[in-house]
Amino acid sequence: MLGKTLIGHREHKNVSQEELAAATGLKLFFANDECILSKTEPLSTEVVDLKYYKFYKRILMIAEFDDYIIANTHMSRTSEYGLPEVDVITNALAKYEGKGKPILFMGDLNTRPGFYVDNKLMPLMQCISPRQMAVGEGTYHSEMNAEGQY
Repeated sequence: MLGKTLIGHREHKNVSQEELAAATGLKLFFANDECILSKTEPLSTEVVDLKYYKFYKRILMIAEFDDYIIANTHMSRTSEYGLPEVDVITNALAKYEGKGKPILFMGDLNTRPGFYVDNKLMPLMQCISPRQMAVGEGTYHSEMNAEGQY
């Protein structure tokens, strides 16, 4: 798996997914504002509506490859919307658990230590990157309170 390039990306005002795919030479699998870039075609893709959002549609994008499954999302900042999203995500990923492949879950989780995502979702997973990469000093998440306000 280390020889394969995989990127989960959210649309950004300065760089579009199409520009990123063209610059890297990777294949683009796109839905809403989320995408997965990969050297290889997935066996299948699925887009799951997280159902609970206030300002714009939030999704979970799942791509199954030969040896692993990638899930990419951008979660809500508040527990009002985020807690129900965790249930949708865990139910969607449960369908893939019996395949004997690791599930790599990534994205903008809008979390910090002790926040609803950490308390409800992270106990189900094994973190494979240092926590400070996702929730470190100086990120806007470190300034957010428990209700997602700055």
